[in-house]
Amino acid sequence: MINNKYRWIFGDGHLVVFGDRMAGRTPVSEYLWFLYSLDQQARLAGGRLHYIPGIGDFSALGGHWRFDHPSYAGNMGGNAAVNALYDGNNTLWHWLYSRNIVEKVGRILLIQGGILPQFGNLELSLATINQYARQFYSGTLPPATLPDWDHLFSGDYNPLTYNGFWNGEVSEGQLKDIRKKYGIDLIVTHVPNVPQESPLLKHLVNLPYNDLAEGSLEGLIIRPKHLRIYAIGLEGSRRQLR
Repeated sequence: MINNKYRWIFGDGHLVVFGDRMAGRTPVSEYLWFLYSLDQQARLAGGRLHYIPGIGDFSALGGHWRFDHPSYAGNMGGNAAVNALYDGNNTLWHWLYSRNIVEKVGRILLIQGGILPQFGNLELSLATINQYARQFYSGTLPPATLPDWDHLFSGDYNPLTYNGFWNGEVSEGQLKDIRKKYGIDLIVTHVPNVPQESPLLKHLVNLPYNDLAEGSLEGLIIRPKHLRIYAIGLEGSRRQLR
């Protein structure tokens, strides 16, 4: 997907990066700039980088990281460099706030947690869910926008953390309705501690949480035509999941 110079070589492919890497610590400007750069490169090549933020990302957006500078771009004397970097971090801030909490690539839905069946009952499109989420986390969602809107984007029902697909709360019939409404065959989530067996497993796959401190890093390759799914390791290992 990228070469040894960190340049995009994935052509018109789609790379999905699940966020939530900011929880409990200050965001790393270098990491954000790298994703921002890949996003621009991918678009020029006809591809896309989808960054799906987690609850930790939104929590951290109000922090002081916007005033930090990448380690490779220190102040060389005077205020010009500082001002330039300040503007740059604000650019990243706006870029992060423009990300979607749920993405659809072909007939594959990608989301951190899950979609509450009530979203379908409210006739909410994916674009509307993303719009309301951005407004909710920026504090600009009008209170009367949705019935019980505060329950749909907070607590146990937050799409960023909702675990209903995996804990048995969502039935096969409800998942079928969700798939039909949004025109999807597969849902990719990113939640911890999912069961190995589930009656919904035919239409679900979970990207495992990675422990970088222990050298554990695994991603997914999905071939959409026949929904072939492979887990790939840091050193290039690959195993077919389905």
